[in-house]
Amino acid sequence: MKILFHGCSITWGDELEDRENERFSKLVCDILCVEENNLAHCGNSNDRIVRETIEYLQTSKVDVVVMQFTVHSRIEWFDKQGFPHRFTPQITSTHGKLKLKGNPMTDELKERLFSAGKWFYRFVYNDIFGVENMWKNILLFDAYCKANDIKFIPLLADHYAEPIRRPEKFYTVGHTGWWKPLCEGIPVVRIHEGILKESPSPMFLPKNHPSALGHQKISEKVIELIEAI
Repeated sequence: MKILFHGCSITWGDELEDRENERFSKLVCDILCVEENNLAHCGNSNDRIVRETIEYLQTSKVDVVVMQFTVHSRIEWFDKQGFPHRFTPQITSTHGKLKLKGNPMTDELKERLFSAGKWFYRFVYNDIFGVENMWKNILLFDAYCKANDIKFIPLLADHYAEPIRRPEKFYTVGHTGWWKPLCEGIPVVRIHEGILKESPSPMFLPKNHPSALGHQKISEKVIELIEAI
């Protein structure tokens, strides 16, 4: 059996002392005696997670995809040449702007992306936009897996986001969204509100990433889901 993991900093293992051995993907693969395949990166958007996973699956066959969906405010944007860029709230801050120095792009392009990000989050983005985009990504990837006979285990890092937990408060009365109802048959497992909800504080590290103990708990749930397939 070949398993592919993708996600953001949680699946990457951010803040762990020994992330390559303590993150939940490694723990799962060790228990099941299979090779670990982890594509996760810090700061990933749901758009990028789904896009990169599909790109990987075009040339590599896997039996199970464990996909951890991330903070819904992160969006992928394409320029006129078709090159993907990422918009995150952090990029609109001075700290985020400084981080762009590590990218192979001109100062002019960095400034344009920084300004575009500020404009996007001020005039276009809202939580409904982000949540709808998240559910569309989940629905898209579920359809892709069904069409290609791949088992799909979706994990959601909900971070206690209100539009995800209580959509009825943000949409019109009696309405929970346009894309979420189409995902009702997809067994999405929430990391924060589900797997770790009743967990003590040692499950989390200072920046709210799961601790080694938290990753252990996530791995136990993932193994349970894989064995139930």
